[in-house]
Amino acid sequence: MRIVRFRIENYKGVRAATAASLEARPLTLITGRNGTGKSLILEALTAAWSGNINLPEFVGPYGSSLVIEIGLAFTAEEYELVDRWRSARALSPITRLQEHVLEVVSTNRESTGRYLQRDALIETLQNPLFSRDHPFASVDLLSARRQVSLTTTTTVDLSMLDRTTNADQRRMMYDQEIRWKSGMQMPDVGAYLTSLDYRDYVAARAGLSVNGEYSRLQQIFESATGKRITLPHYDPVTTKSSIDVELPSGVQHSLEGLSNGEREMLGMLYYVSQLSAQGGVLLLDEPEKHLHPTLQQAVLTAMMSVAGRGQVFVVTHSPTLIGGAAPDDVLVVQPAWESAGNQVCRVSDDSGHLDVLVDLGISRRELFQADLLLFVEGADDERRLRLLFPDELAGARVVVGGGREAVLRAATTLRGLAVGVPWLCVVDRDFWSDAEAEAAESGGGVFVWRARMLENVLLTEPLLKIVLVAGIAAENEQLGPVLKASVKSGFDVALGQFVEARVRKEPVADQEFPTDLAPADPVEARLWREMLAWKARLDCYADVHQRVETEMLDRWEECWHLYVDGKLVLGSLQRRIPVYKSIHVMVDALLVAARQDEALMPDECKRLRGVLCSIVSPRNRPVETPPEDFSARDAAIAVAVAGRSGDVELNMPFDEGLPGC
Repeated sequence: MRIVRFRIENYKGVRAATAASLEARPLTLITGRNGTGKSLILEALTAAWSGNINLPEFVGPYGSSLVIEIGLAFTAEEYELVDRWRSARALSPITRLQEHVLEVVSTNRESTGRYLQRDALIETLQNPLFSRDHPFASVDLLSARRQVSLTTTTTVDLSMLDRTTNADQRRMMYDQEIRWKSGMQMPDVGAYLTSLDYRDYVAARAGLSVNGEYSRLQQIFESATGKRITLPHYDPVTTKSSIDVELPSGVQHSLEGLSNGEREMLGMLYYVSQLSAQGGVLLLDEPEKHLHPTLQQAVLTAMMSVAGRGQVFVVTHSPTLIGGAAPDDVLVVQPAWESAGNQVCRVSDDSGHLDVLVDLGISRRELFQADLLLFVEGADDERRLRLLFPDELAGARVVVGGGREAVLRAATTLRGLAVGVPWLCVVDRDFWSDAEAEAAESGGGVFVWRARMLENVLLTEPLLKIVLVAGIAAENEQLGPVLKASVKSGFDVALGQFVEARVRKEPVADQEFPTDLAPADPVEARLWREMLAWKARLDCYADVHQRVETEMLDRWEECWHLYVDGKLVLGSLQRRIPVYKSIHVMVDALLVAARQDEALMPDECKRLRGVLCSIVSPRNRPVETPPEDFSARDAAIAVAVAGRSGDVELNMPFDEGLPGC
């Protein structure tokens, strides 16, 4: 059984979620930002299949009714199993269709859930007597609210592998997750492994084929962790059986020594293996919880192995899982308030600007995972901003542009795209004038430090005094005079740098050759023009030098942070007060101190933090007003419910319409 498509409308926080062409994909990943309704999609599919939608609180704020529609496809073998079961109860054979549809509706009043579409095949699959013996007719939800078992007993419990018991567990899982929101208990790892081994032993003794599930789990676990799980063995002294874990060094410990993440991985492999052996649909919410990326990859590998029998839908935030999947296998859920139509799209969908984003260094996967796109000039900028703003940048995708001009080009590009994610470009002021810095910010999306560079922002006496306090006492120095002397020593270097920068930008008229001297070769002509242009700039060097020097002398006392090279000042401080082994370590200490004490944080850092918080805030994101009028849908469903034109009521313990129940 495979889900071909689904349509969910107004289920809790999901306004409209539709996906199609799912039957060819044994594994589908569902991702998106927090609060978009990813887990609700899994819950809605489970609720529809189990019939548990008779609670008014399931109806969301987009009207007074909900709709959940699922299209299903079946194999020839599954049709044969259904026909055989129905024939034994004098029921007619099933009509083969390309798609069988289950549609359930409900309103925000008690006990109004109905089936609007449900044919004889789906009616049979939902009959408990059929599903207990044919587990392919199952939609199982493994909630994110799962609890890792703390016990590792090595007792045989074949009920863990029993179809009927599994069916009963599924019904309990429905109620636990959908109605009561209680955490579900993961299986006892020791009992699961021991039962697998015992089942294979009994099957081999009877001459039956052994599927080797225990050895497969051993291989997956060893590949992910480097540890090998032994077969159960008997201790004649204690008269107990046990399973050990052998480390790469050869040392062994008991199953109790497994970490919570390792136990959870084995627990999830239990559900995946049941699906692989019996078929059906598994809905798995956040399998990456408690798992290292290597364990996540192991679970993904195991899920891919069910391709022949089952289908898996996984809600995840894990870059490891998403990065390991094909683009067609990843669905992205957008917030209801940011999407006027369908909230679901595929990563592979070309929105018209995918190539442009790739050129900027952003994959579509990263775009849908990120809360913010932040463009910076260099790798040091990324590291330092994350050190200064760990919370604000926790969900950010930081792109290193490789220089100010590259970052500014990215800003120009992004202004013309409907990216769907907040973005900001942070650049140094460098040699810009006040007017140039203001012009760069005026177009939006660009933050320019109101200092020559980030290091200059950190050159405040209160902040420096905190991180250099030990050295100040040891060297018997006063920070104020030392800082002032270090800044002053940078004047001449800054003057030379600004003069050169201004001369390079000095506009010159196009240089023309005398007719009798014009080179015939175009390359030679271009080089001659460049030489003449630089000669013209050289002729105005003295004038530019005078202007820059006058400007800097007039503004130095109050605005030295706009001119001085902050790295040189920090180097001078380091030599005078040698507390840290390098200026890089000193800068990190300054950033940490600023982060930890609001009073010490420079005003420019506070300004950037304010900009980040403002653009990331959900209230400042673009809002799309849904164009739909929900009244027509609500009215039609109200008529269907009142007139009982749909199928039987939901939440029946079993379908009394089928003979033999």
